[in-house]
Amino acid sequence: MITSDELAELQNLVSGKTIRKFRSDMKKEYKLALCGMFGDILKFGQYKRGRFYSIVTSLAADPESFKQLAVRVRSQDTLYGFYLINEHFFYNIDDQKYLDSVLNFFRDYLLNYERKKKRLYLVSDIQKIYDIKNFFLKRGVKVKDHNWMDINFSHQVTLTIPEFFNYVDVINIWNELISVYHQMLREQNLIEAKKLDFRFSTCTRQLVISSITFFECFLYYYLYNLKCDNNLDENHPVKKVIEQDGYIQDKQIVKQVIYKLHQHIKSDRTVKQLYKRIQEHIKLRDRFIHNSAFIEMSNQLSQMEPLMRLGVNEVMDIAQDCIDIVIRIDELLPENEKILFWWDQFETPNFKKKKYISPLNKNREQN
Repeated sequence: MITSDELAELQNLVSGKTIRKFRSDMKKEYKLALCGMFGDILKFGQYKRGRFYSIVTSLAADPESFKQLAVRVRSQDTLYGFYLINEHFFYNIDDQKYLDSVLNFFRDYLLNYERKKKRLYLVSDIQKIYDIKNFFLKRGVKVKDHNWMDINFSHQVTLTIPEFFNYVDVINIWNELISVYHQMLREQNLIEAKKLDFRFSTCTRQLVISSITFFECFLYYYLYNLKCDNNLDENHPVKKVIEQDGYIQDKQIVKQVIYKLHQHIKSDRTVKQLYKRIQEHIKLRDRFIHNSAFIEMSNQLSQMEPLMRLGVNEVMDIAQDCIDIVIRIDELLPENEKILFWWDQFETPNFKKKKYISPLNKNREQN
């Protein structure tokens, strides 16, 4: 994170007032250093430990210091050396107008962060001043103009995907639930057992809600990508569905979009079975969100009845169904429509084992 003092310092360093202090022959060097500092934020999520912060602050403190500084550093540590070895993905750094556009973006970012805490930017906006697509392609990820990037002061610029947040919620709630479940099996004290029972009951409901939300979020992100890619003919029936005014329900996305575009998904036996069960799970989820004392006319039971009888095996099956249908649909989608590119970096949940599931990236756990 960044403090208000640190943010104010950055705003001062990148301000037009500070830049105008430099003579024309040194102004470009200072601008290059500022671009390098912004690149450090993008690439590392930090700037003070990067190679440019000390250069920028020294120059800003005394514009005449640059010539002295250039004598002290090795050639590979100079600004031009830095760009020659291509640590970053800027464009034509000899173009004054381009440098100004980078710094304008940097200023706007700092101002938006100060006023709105804004961190998310479209790839299309970043791409204008930094080749973010190539940055991610070097890491094996192809990003699109409509994807959102998190620019922050904690870690490198990150492709931000809505269903990943819900996936992490599912895993964390499951880990809490299974921890409480095993504690309940061992607990002998009646008072402590009751406390655990309350915690367990809350976790079961939250796991059902989060699991269904993960499934629905996957559907809506698929719809968002499809709409933004805009590859369908104007007269295509699916085109009319995705561009209709108002809210599109999850059932519409499945039946009027995915099934219409991909008959093999509609006819897939696994998808059929899972989606049939999912629809019943959604009804249960709705009971938890809209809990009431009314009588359910279909069975003459109180609508609070599901709160009384939800056990670990039932919620385990619900969570697994939600995970499995998302994986199966993504497997069957064409390559250009798949969205779970991040999935293999994490542990695939198998709730039937009734064990802890790591929420961390496999590579990070190994480091």
